[in-house]
Amino acid sequence: MDYNHFLKKLRHVVILGSDSDIAQAIIKVLKEANPEIFITTLSRKMSSESSHYQIPSDLFQTGPEEFDKSWESIIDEYTAQRKKNNLEIDLAISCLGFLHEENNPQNGPEKSIRQINATAFLKSFEANYLQNAFFAKLLKNNSSRQNLSHLCFLSAKVGSISDNKIGGWYNYRASKSALNMLVKNLSIELERNKALTKVISIHPGTTHTKLSRPFSQGVKHKIWNPKESAHHILQTIFSNDTINGEFYHWDGSKIEW
Repeated sequence: MDYNHFLKKLRHVVILGSDSDIAQAIIKVLKEANPEIFITTLSRKMSSESSHYQIPSDLFQTGPEEFDKSWESIIDEYTAQRKKNNLEIDLAISCLGFLHEENNPQNGPEKSIRQINATAFLKSFEANYLQNAFFAKLLKNNSSRQNLSHLCFLSAKVGSISDNKIGGWYNYRASKSALNMLVKNLSIELERNKALTKVISIHPGTTHTKLSRPFSQGVKHKIWNPKESAHHILQTIFSNDTINGEFYHWDGSKIEW
């Protein structure tokens, strides 16, 4: 299906975790298809995009109260800007994810329950669930009952409980399962509020990124480059306007929770 005509109609896109490899590829694909598109980005690193909100880099070291205040200030600032510029959200994508520390990959996915530790657990849930929950809160405050929009979270197939056949990766699997529950809950709430926002999780497939690089050796299936994954993600989002509260593989096939 040719989805370029959908991209050309987009006016305003919001991307969380915009400094990631896949996010940068999505931004490039969007701008190639639609040079007039307005993109709002949120990340811990500054960006040259048209409108950027920086998430404090020490956010999770400041405690719950400061976390709430930091995100609330971003939500308030963004809401004010959206109203001032009369911007409706057409598409929002979270590319945020944490698997391991880039400079310390040996502290990454656990092979045994013996490797569980609180620090890795909290980092995984903070990045893979909590920040995404606040992103959802931002979008919930700005959802529309007049215009169709799409909200997508990049999840991971290993977050599927029914698909888990080999175990391991305790924290990452659990945090992605939590993200999937967030997607399901949010889709139900928005539907009850009659907001025309479709919410889905997408597994982008194994992609050549900083996050997956230490674990790509020996992989027998296809590994995509970021731009290929960007096309897969966008095509899946716009493949069917009726999908809502579901979990999808990069090729558009459904993954059971």
